[in-house]
Amino acid sequence: MNPTSLTNERLCALAQKGDGAARELLVEKNMGFIVQTADLIYRSSSLEGSDLNIDVDDLVQEGSIGLLRAVDGFDPARKLKFLTYAAPAIKNAMLDLVHTAQMSFEHRMATVKVKDGVEGLGLERVYLDEILSSDERLLRIEAIADPYALPPEQAFIKRGKPVGALCGTGQAGAAGADVSSVSLRFHR
Repeated sequence: MNPTSLTNERLCALAQKGDGAARELLVEKNMGFIVQTADLIYRSSSLEGSDLNIDVDDLVQEGSIGLLRAVDGFDPARKLKFLTYAAPAIKNAMLDLVHTAQMSFEHRMATVKVKDGVEGLGLERVYLDEILSSDERLLRIEAIADPYALPPEQAFIKRGKPVGALCGTGQAGAAGADVSSVSLRFHR
């Protein structure tokens, strides 16, 4: 019997009976799907150039382990394709690796060894006013918007500007029509 002609479901049945060669062949036959899923997760999680030190090969390895874990729970009586059953296990194994690496990275960033072996915060709050010179600080203060300033619509109404000024060079403003009786409604 040619081992490459065996279906995933048949290989899974053999693997459930303890056939190690069937397990290896099952991983080999589905390696394309595992690599494709690993590449998708690698790109969607922005792992390239990150400090997590995870590459596509790590994801492929975890996906292979996820596929092998799915072998034990597969039930051919449910009339489901093996890869359909195993796909979430493959993806979840890869995502678990990414999640664990992110949690480990955050933990390392939050705590760092300080003098005398005492752990302290690795992240320090820095206020912009502390690092800017007094001239730069004044420019920064001037750039902050006034929270009590009127919205542009209300400022135009308060100044008595015609509505045409709000509309740009629309027909009402261009024709010189009297728009003082026009009611304004603003939607937020």
